[in-house]
Amino acid sequence: MKLMIVDQHTLFREGMISLIHDHAKIEVVGNGSSESDMVSQALIWKPDIIIMDENLFLGQGKGMMNFILSKQPETSFLILSPEEDTDLMLDAIRNGARGYLPKNVSRDVLLKSLEALERGEIALSRTMTAEVALELHRMSKVTLKNPDDTITALTYRELQVLRLLVNEASNSEIAKQLFISDNTVRVHVHRILEKLRARNRREAARFAQRLGIENKG
Repeated sequence: MKLMIVDQHTLFREGMISLIHDHAKIEVVGNGSSESDMVSQALIWKPDIIIMDENLFLGQGKGMMNFILSKQPETSFLILSPEEDTDLMLDAIRNGARGYLPKNVSRDVLLKSLEALERGEIALSRTMTAEVALELHRMSKVTLKNPDDTITALTYRELQVLRLLVNEASNSEIAKQLFISDNTVRVHVHRILEKLRARNRREAARFAQRLGIENKG
């Protein structure tokens, strides 16, 4: 198994390499700190699996991942995140990633996940696997009720954020209520505006009010 590790932090990459260096079936063929490193090395070494930090994915990494997959569709991407977030996980999977794990997983879990990816399986924590099932169930019900509503494009978490935007909550207030980071809130708000084609938070809130979406608590 040829593995590449892409993370902005040198210490994390070195720690990851040290963690798996004695595994007989894993060869680390490359590691880098940027999206350009990932592309240049991936095209040379053709890794079986690329481990990518979530922050890079949220930057240009998503587009670079799609580019690599267009050239090397057999490559599996595993996104590592400082905190588990359903919407970010779903976005990663939709864009071609085959795994999404928190950075605090144990060595055994990481190795088993890499082996699963090598077999062509998906690598998710139990929590995220359950979230996928819940999201599919929710979306199937919503789509049947309102097949033409733009709002069906929003994920469950984005709907939660949108409800709070109706009450003019700040990013910090939303983060506290939903127990997520301010950065994650910014990502959700950006995606809400994109999906609703709204120019700003107020416009998104007015759209939600017209559809009868209110903060229930």
